[in-house]
Amino acid sequence: MVVTPRLYYDLSPQGLAFYAHSSDPSGRGPVLVLLVGPGNVLEAPPEKAVSIRPGVLSVACADGWVVILDVAEGTARRSGPGGEEVYNGSLEEGNEGRGWVPVR
Repeated sequence: MVVTPRLYYDLSPQGLAFYAHSSDPSGRGPVLVLLVGPGNVLEAPPEKAVSIRPGVLSVACADGWVVILDVAEGTARRSGPGGEEVYNGSLEEGNEGRGWVPVR
């Protein structure tokens, strides 16, 4: 688990998990899990965090996209081979395969 200012997360080949605390003594587990899948917020495995700001995590993924997760706003954007795109849903809907919309 990586600890950042007010943002705790764990990357794996299957996805990304956000936690409310740096340790989880209650055993409640993550508050949000984003899984890799077609049309999801994460379409390819996350490889590393490239930028961390309070409430915002940018993650480089195996497909060349950098996904910007704004936990405070509940939104996702990405930049990469296809330009700039926004997720067609909220972070809470990030595993529903809603897909991405180009920014014009």
